Amino acid sequence: MKLNEKNKIDNFIEKIIQLVMKYGWIIVIVVIVWKFFFPNDDGIKSDIFGFVSVLGMWFACNIGFIVAEAYLFFPYLLHGYYKYKYPEEYREWEGKTQLEWYGEKYFNKHIKGTEKEEKIND
Repeated sequence: MKLNEKNKIDNFIEKIIQLVMKYGWIIVIVVIVWKFFFPNDDGIKSDIFGFVSVLGMWFACNIGFIVAEAYLFFPYLLHGYYKYKYPEEYREWEGKTQLEWYGEKYFNKHIKGTEKEEKIND
């Protein structure tokens, strides 16, 4: 009975440690930003250190936004780029006809009657 209880406690502690390791950095960043904007001293930071720290925080936030946007949007941009660069390969990979892939208007204007048109032997 003791061994089973110990395993439950170990599993519980392991889950807590994993959560802290996964989300603890968010709390640290919030505390750092809070301390930066609301310091404990009563004086206003008007010296060169205050200016450099505000400038550094601005730069760090910009870098953070750039990294977040790249992380979120880059896979979609890359997928779109390759679909634009290799449309026929993607069309064949998805198993669609030229009319389904390009649409009737584009197909009739740019593909029908040219060497790009795919002939289907029935």
